[in-house]
Amino acid sequence: MIDRQEATHRVVLKRILQLADLPFGDNAKTPDLEKLIRHAKPEAVANVVSNFFDRAAKAWEMGDASGEAASMEAANREAERLQTGAEKVLALFGIKTDYPGLYPRFIKDGQHYNYDDLRRII
Repeated sequence: MIDRQEATHRVVLKRILQLADLPFGDNAKTPDLEKLIRHAKPEAVANVVSNFFDRAAKAWEMGDASGEAASMEAANREAERLQTGAEKVLALFGIKTDYPGLYPRFIKDGQHYNYDDLRRII
């Protein structure tokens, strides 16, 4: 059985492949999905990954706004799960993330890029 982080990573991969109209089997293993993802259109990758980062930021904001420790902890776990799923996909393209704030910056080939540059650097 796979853990939540691995499951999220697989969901990100499958959504990108669906958006890019790249077929994959229902029982495809994660390494096979990771190989296919390299054939996806950069826009598909950027759209899905951005969506996961946006959902992570919203989860963190909701937890922070609650003011309750238990809600904040749960929201932080959810945000981390979503961020990690997206980060694993970006790593396949040689992109690292850095968090100077709520949204990430990206690092590729030693260069730093803003959140809005994601489509361009994939």
